[in-house]
Amino acid sequence: MRIIIITAVLIAVIAIAAAVICIAKPKTKHNILDGPGMERQPHDYINACSYSSSGGMDGGYEHIELKEQPDGTVLFTYSCCPYNGAEEEAVEKNFPDRSVFEPIAAVCEHTGVLTWGELADSELILLDVPVTGISFTFFDSEQYSVNDTKSLPEKGNSLFSDIYNYLISLK
Repeated sequence: MRIIIITAVLIAVIAIAAAVICIAKPKTKHNILDGPGMERQPHDYINACSYSSSGGMDGGYEHIELKEQPDGTVLFTYSCCPYNGAEEEAVEKNFPDRSVFEPIAAVCEHTGVLTWGELADSELILLDVPVTGISFTFFDSEQYSVNDTKSLPEKGNSLFSDIYNYLISLK
């Protein structure tokens, strides 16, 4: 009988300790422990970012992408056609290292965009206007995308303009 009581108490203590540990430090799939007290944040490991605007009634589009290459360089591509049938503008550049992602990481850290998860649809529906979207790749293969048809958190109000202004400055 004593063994059963001691075993039950021991199991209860272990269960409580496990619950306290899980509650004290919840982990998302994007927070990865590097060592004691250190976490890798997704915005520090962005290796691709794209901005795209298309679908308006004029048929135009604009696409900008910054993507790290296997050799460590970063490829910038820009393509734009202001309206259906117009001549397309295209630009391609290479950057020597991933330091070009630092301003994007700063915007992501400030807005918290990579931790937003699924967003509700916006109540504002604009017909015949282009849909603008931004996509981030981090930790080599994780992706998060958001577009302007969603209700953004308050900190995200300048997300699209901040990312666009930086990417277009690289042109």
